[in-house]
Amino acid sequence: MIKQLLAYFLILVSVCPEWTFGKKCKSCSCNKTNADSCDHITGKCKCKPGFSGATCDCSKGNDPCNATISDCHSTNKSQICLCKPEYLRKNLTCTGNFALFLISKFICIYYLKLSRFFSTVE
Repeated sequence: MIKQLLAYFLILVSVCPEWTFGKKCKSCSCNKTNADSCDHITGKCKCKPGFSGATCDCSKGNDPCNATISDCHSTNKSQICLCKPEYLRKNLTCTGNFALFLISKFICIYYLKLSRFFSTVE
């Protein structure tokens, strides 16, 4: 049974063309000029030497971002830092407030459950 599942998984993985990922073969967001590859499961870009950022848009050494809390993106020959989901943008920087991120997720999920409950009560 395990061999059959593994074979099925390998078939699914090998069906997607290069620069795509996941079950539905979503297109990777990597800058193909600056990236070596795209992970076929996660879609994460593997940058060529000299490049960085989530999409390999930024030149190493000129990357103004803190890779722990933000990703570098290049737009119109300038580089901007976009906060990772668990961080908040405050003024011009990303601030780590993971507790607030978790609380907001919980509130959102709780609100959705309540709204579904009340929409079926009528």
